[in-house]
Amino acid sequence: MNNKQQKTEWRGLEIELAALEQLVQETVEIPNSWLPKEYQHGVDGCRTVSNLNGILDKKSGVSKHQQKKAVKAENVKIYRQSMEDHAEIDYSLGQVNAEQLYKNQQTFVEAQIQIGNIVIDEDE
Repeated sequence: MNNKQQKTEWRGLEIELAALEQLVQETVEIPNSWLPKEYQHGVDGCRTVSNLNGILDKKSGVSKHQQKKAVKAENVKIYRQSMEDHAEIDYSLGQVNAEQLYKNQQTFVEAQIQIGNIVIDEDE
């Protein structure tokens, strides 16, 4: 196994771990009794870790849009360095938004089905 294959395998593992982390954050609920007043949720009586992270992101002043722009800028820097070093872009080095990648893949397959490039056999 060469170095590029190892990086690709690790990249796949990183994507799966990021998806698992997001799932856990959306599943784990923290009761109001454990939270300071400003973080408590009056309707449900608890908040998810994902929701608390969103609140903290808003308080820090860094929006999701700014985070995406920072990730894109970092990826461009990584890809530029890859291009200079190897005369080709190694996409396994940059950060990937696993959720967006999944949505893009689903949209691509649905479009291929609609235009007839992919045929689903209903008998199976």
